[in-house]
Amino acid sequence: MKYAIKFITGSRSGQTFELKPDCALTIGRSSSMQVVLDEGDVSSRHVSITTNGFGTSIVLEVFSSHRNTSVDGYGYNMNDSVELAPGNVIKLGRDVQFTLISLADAPAMNNAPASNAAMQGGASAQSSAPAAAVSSNAKTINSPAAVPNAVQAGAGAPSSSAVTENSPVSPNAKASFNLPKAPAQPAVLQMPAQSAAVNQMPNVSAVPRAASNPVRNAGKTEATGTIGVSPEEMKRIENEYSAKERRRLLLWVVGAALFFALMVTMYMTLRPAREEIVTWPTDANGDELAQVVQTAPYLASLVPKVGGMKIQNEGGNAEVYTRIGKLRDVLLHVVISTWKSKDELKLDRSQSFAGWLASMRQKNPDMNFNGTGRVEFISVSEGAGVPVTVESYTRRVGNDDFFGYLGYLRHGENVHLTMVEVPLAEQWRAEPLLRERLCTNFILYAIRLTPEWWDGTSRLREGASIEEDLEEAGRYLRREAPAFWEKIHYLTKSALVKAALQDNTEAQAKALDLLKQLRTAQASWYNTQKLAYQYAKKSENKETMRSIQSICESIFSSEFQEDDYRYDYIRRKNWQ
Repeated sequence: MKYAIKFITGSRSGQTFELKPDCALTIGRSSSMQVVLDEGDVSSRHVSITTNGFGTSIVLEVFSSHRNTSVDGYGYNMNDSVELAPGNVIKLGRDVQFTLISLADAPAMNNAPASNAAMQGGASAQSSAPAAAVSSNAKTINSPAAVPNAVQAGAGAPSSSAVTENSPVSPNAKASFNLPKAPAQPAVLQMPAQSAAVNQMPNVSAVPRAASNPVRNAGKTEATGTIGVSPEEMKRIENEYSAKERRRLLLWVVGAALFFALMVTMYMTLRPAREEIVTWPTDANGDELAQVVQTAPYLASLVPKVGGMKIQNEGGNAEVYTRIGKLRDVLLHVVISTWKSKDELKLDRSQSFAGWLASMRQKNPDMNFNGTGRVEFISVSEGAGVPVTVESYTRRVGNDDFFGYLGYLRHGENVHLTMVEVPLAEQWRAEPLLRERLCTNFILYAIRLTPEWWDGTSRLREGASIEEDLEEAGRYLRREAPAFWEKIHYLTKSALVKAALQDNTEAQAKALDLLKQLRTAQASWYNTQKLAYQYAKKSENKETMRSIQSICESIFSSEFQEDDYRYDYIRRKNWQ
């Protein structure tokens, strides 16, 4: 079964695009999409639609983060997948709508037999025309009795009136016949048996060897000892030898072709199937092959370990060349960079990431970013998680184009960047693996250090000392009230940044201890709210669910929106 999408409204209204088997049809505002839309509220890469080779499954995958994608009125978020059926209406943004339709197979042509019959009839009419024009008293060449009658009459050649246009001897010209001539006498070399000259020849033994040939034996007479071979006999011998050589060469060619065909068939039959979606390489037991590349005391990357891989690791910066896929047929390039900057402490992570993007665009004009900059949390443990800014990109290195994902991570004054990329031609095969494994394999943060993680901020308390910040934060913390959590977070982060800028390790340790106490209190309260939410959901008490959601969003606000993984789960209503 074949399918297509037909646009109902929007800039592509009325246009239809066919879905190819085992291929993804991408739709968005970017010029790299297969279907480009002009609407401003459509993402650069909004959705993709994939159908399998049998036409039994059509899947819509959402890449837009603006919550403006719906199927038959039901909304979907980024990274959601939904199976489509003919008649579904998909809406992108406010103005773009299209529907999934099925395409009937093209009808077979039923007029071919009639055309063939007409052609055959025309050919018969044309071929019979010359025969009809021949006189009835004339004998044609293809008549069995024509030649014998001519010979018995003693004629050297038949009359021209007895030859027709459809003669097999000459289709375009009149033919003439001659009676067969007597066979030519063989040329004989006379060699008298008693000749004195023969007795004096040193190679006279050649005569018996020639006579031993059965072909030449026919031209020798016993009485005179002569040997004779006619030119026709010599020609026949040469033709037999040439035919034998041709048969031998043909046997070699046929044998080589059969062997090559057998090898190709065995290779196509026994070779592993090419993966449509690339996977992590495994060993014979199915265990994933991996090697750790550590770039900081608390940070490492897990890369595929295959034969021929190359690793360069020096001073917190590493570069890895390896391969992914069951067949190890996709090149993977991993780049890890680390640097320190105290200026980063006075910026929020989003501000720092935006500054890095701007600098990269200036240095590498051929580098294009998707622009989503979503935040994912890794190493979730003990009431805390480490946020990583994730972004997809394409870039050119020399004459090669690459597609990849990057993860941007800050730890105090340290900045870490991890880029994993594959050749652009392998994007659709390798993208799911890169997206899935970026924050689970390629970026590994030490879990035991997760509660001690902290990041810079632009919200500094001006006009107060570090001691004043710490004293006030401790006083609010002892009240154990969620209403003061945002104030405590603000004071402890301000004290941490000031202490780091002044290299005051003692004050930095005190501020970090207060931050850990705050995270522990938040984890306990959050778990209580999560249980209450899940109970209300099981009881279908939507009013209580909305109340818990509203309270949590008011508690985890401002700075928590970027620093605390629990707020991200609450906002997405994940509650894990």
